[in-house]
Amino acid sequence: MILAITGHRPHKLGGYVIPNPVANAVMIKLHESLKILQPEYVLSGMALGVDQWTAQICVDMHIPFKAIIAFDGYEAKWPAQSQKWYRHLLGKALEIHMLHPGPYTPSLLHQRNYWLVDHSDALLAVWDGQPGSGTAACVQYAQLKNPPKPAYRLDLPDDLWAIARVEEDTWKARKAERSAWVGRPDQFNQPMRQPKPEPEPTGDLRFRRFVDVGEEES
Repeated sequence: MILAITGHRPHKLGGYVIPNPVANAVMIKLHESLKILQPEYVLSGMALGVDQWTAQICVDMHIPFKAIIAFDGYEAKWPAQSQKWYRHLLGKALEIHMLHPGPYTPSLLHQRNYWLVDHSDALLAVWDGQPGSGTAACVQYAQLKNPPKPAYRLDLPDDLWAIARVEEDTWKARKAERSAWVGRPDQFNQPMRQPKPEPEPTGDLRFRRFVDVGEEES
């Protein structure tokens, strides 16, 4: 089995300070799921969060993984430590596929997700069940294919998702405060920034059922 991974960034999974209870639970379940599914190799989009956590777990478990990069310079705006870790993981990859020379446009991330689905046998998703995210769009794409790709959902207990939502709200509030401060007209003569629009829902989310990891698909 060639297994593609999709999942949220750290701000949706307990925050960027790691370890934390949500991220710890996700990493444990990723390890358990890979042990059950036993993929030939894994496709990772190498985003911060689930993609990179999975890549590291693959290294620890001696499972080959391929790094599928949306565009050249993908990591350029990340903190220095994150860029260093990203390059470290790339050095462990079986192969690196650069899909586009850049520069960044939002569609390139969706194109990467579609590539992951198209070149895999199944998808493992760490998804909060809410519409509007790249993870939701990736799952939808997999399940609307004909025939649909099997979509395994790595879910968390409700109490952990509740913690994740609280941490995400806190992260959004702090980000808004920073944006407002930087955008004050009297600060370095910067124009006021416009708020970033929330992502639109990605269509009807009446997904086919997920297959539990370890369960045969009917």
